[in-house]
Amino acid sequence: MIASLTRPIWLRLKRNWMSIALVAIVLLSLASSLGEARWCSDCFPFAANTLLGALYGVALASSRFHGRTAAAHNLLMSIAVTIVVIGRILPAPQVWSYVPVTQSLWIMNLRILSLFDQIGRGVLTNVLIGWLVWNASVWLIWCVARRREALPGLLPFAAMLALNTLMNGRDTNLPLDFIACAVLLLARTHFTGTIHDWNRRRVGYPDLIAEYWVISTVTIGVVVVALAWFSTPGFQRSLNDLLAALRQPPPGAGDRPGSQSTLIETAPNVQIPDLELIGGPLSESEATVMWVQVSDPPPTLNEQGLTVAPARTHYWRSAVFSEYDGTGWKLAVAGENEFTFEPPATAPPGRYTLRQEYEIVAQHADDLFAVNTPVTATEGAAVRWLAPNGDAVLRGTPSTYAVTSWATNVAASQLISDSTDYPAEIRNTYLQLPDTLPARVRDLADRVTSGAGTPYDKAIRLQDYLRLAYPYRLDVPPPPPGVDAVDYFLFDAPGGFCTYYASAMVVMLRMEGVPARVAAGFAMGEYDSSRQAYRVPASSMHAWVEVYFPDYGWIEFEPTAAQAVFDYRAADTSVVAPPPAPPSATSSVPTALSLVFLAAALIGVYVLARVAIGYVPLFSLGRHDHGKQSHTLYWQVRKDLSRIGFGARANVTPGEFLSASAGRLAERKRLRDALQAITALYIKATFTSNPPTKADVQTSRTMWRQAWRDRLGLRLRMMSARALKR
Repeated sequence: MIASLTRPIWLRLKRNWMSIALVAIVLLSLASSLGEARWCSDCFPFAANTLLGALYGVALASSRFHGRTAAAHNLLMSIAVTIVVIGRILPAPQVWSYVPVTQSLWIMNLRILSLFDQIGRGVLTNVLIGWLVWNASVWLIWCVARRREALPGLLPFAAMLALNTLMNGRDTNLPLDFIACAVLLLARTHFTGTIHDWNRRRVGYPDLIAEYWVISTVTIGVVVVALAWFSTPGFQRSLNDLLAALRQPPPGAGDRPGSQSTLIETAPNVQIPDLELIGGPLSESEATVMWVQVSDPPPTLNEQGLTVAPARTHYWRSAVFSEYDGTGWKLAVAGENEFTFEPPATAPPGRYTLRQEYEIVAQHADDLFAVNTPVTATEGAAVRWLAPNGDAVLRGTPSTYAVTSWATNVAASQLISDSTDYPAEIRNTYLQLPDTLPARVRDLADRVTSGAGTPYDKAIRLQDYLRLAYPYRLDVPPPPPGVDAVDYFLFDAPGGFCTYYASAMVVMLRMEGVPARVAAGFAMGEYDSSRQAYRVPASSMHAWVEVYFPDYGWIEFEPTAAQAVFDYRAADTSVVAPPPAPPSATSSVPTALSLVFLAAALIGVYVLARVAIGYVPLFSLGRHDHGKQSHTLYWQVRKDLSRIGFGARANVTPGEFLSASAGRLAERKRLRDALQAITALYIKATFTSNPPTKADVQTSRTMWRQAWRDRLGLRLRMMSARALKR
């Protein structure tokens, strides 16, 4: 069954491989041009919509849908898919495998509502552009596969490429691959259409016409592409570079005897993420910054000898930021007096004593590193208070030092049951927000935390949403001038990295009345068993979130998708607090849109089913060929009649078969009339230049179906005669 279905498709693919290849290159030309555009912060969804539209166009062109029906299906599908792609409704692909369905639906619900917050801020323009590129792809496939006309399908693509080049506002070469393939595709469709017309009208043509066509088409294509390339700025630059290379002296002519270049390798400077201006680049260097030994048990090795994650995760903190101004953060003020005392025998609730030994191998300032709250340090490293809350940071110049900290050791149940009686100095400092913060940020924070009753639940809800709804990317363009950085990340950017994630979570927590701040330093790094220490490379520079709990102080949270979370539920050995339930959808808007998306998905499945069950093979030439259907119907009738005693040799002409059968069908008027109509239809399709219409084929089929009683009577008579002979 499968082989019988796929064989015609394979034959069509083999026969029309050139048209398919040319169409594919044209599609990729527009997709790549849109993907590299600079007039939007993230143009990749436009490229994705181009290719998705092409796939759906293939399904429509391969189905038995006629023009109006296909247009209606495509309209609904194009709107639904464009909203999903441009609005980034679906979670990132890398989280689909482990995110529960309910949580995915919750994220989609929030993204749909957030999409409405962007109306009037360019989202309608983006949706319109995405819808246009989808329909341009569908139209191109439809024109080539159904209409045998490439020009109407190529015109929208040419217009979009020209508009994209204009909007980029930079020195851009013409898409020569598009020009070349467009010329070849125009010639190809004209050739196949002409051959199809000649075959239909029984017009003879030379056997070598295909070779002549290939030679002339390639010649014209080369000339057109060459003329286009000569007119581009890229040709001028290439010519200038060639001339400059010819004028240069030979290598070594200007070298002084005995001179040599020396490569000096220096250790990198210690740098933490730039929080004063959110969006600054992060280091991707793997050069070692420092080595850290801790008093915790070392990580264990699994059966493959690989290091398993440690029981407790720590971040090496050097800076804390408290005030947000819309573009970045200001450092929390450190007091001048050193904080030195003998720590008590036991750490405060939710803490434990952790000793760390640091060896900083890179050049650094006086910002040293410590886990959580440092309490004592070796000579040269001073513990200083952070106003106004009693927390501390480490300052000094030594490159090798030891420090004792009160590290986090708290369970989720403890944080859930904590009070919200925040000191006045905490509220005044760590609930600060600028007046210019857009209202849609607050609306999103309210939706994400809807139903979360405690600060811990709100923090977990925001952490999960940011991790699952926004892709981790290091190549994100910085926020435009005058645009709030958090608003840019939540609604406009194609993704983000740690400074974006941490800033967004802190700002939204503060909007919900939960004191929070951004901390910066380095992530844990990789454990080196030979040195029994963690190697911290420059690429581990990181920013994270600290949330204030009155009974336990500042507790770390991790909203960045590329890092593991701090799992405080694992510390609950007796009672495990249930996770906060996703908020219920109180608005009818997401419900209605979800129904639209579901309907579009069902239509897409229906289209694919029609392709699999009753398809017109891919890139078939011409519209629905009613002449071919007439041939199929006639020979199927001959086959059915042979089963009830009206057999005849294949070389018997339709007229001879009709004459031989007319006498035997004198009492079967319906069957006789049906045979006459189908025979006349076959003769018209085969021997005249005026092919039958769709109505002619449908009428003949109806007459054949309505003659079922006559066929049944003849079959019963034949069966009775055979029984009597026995």
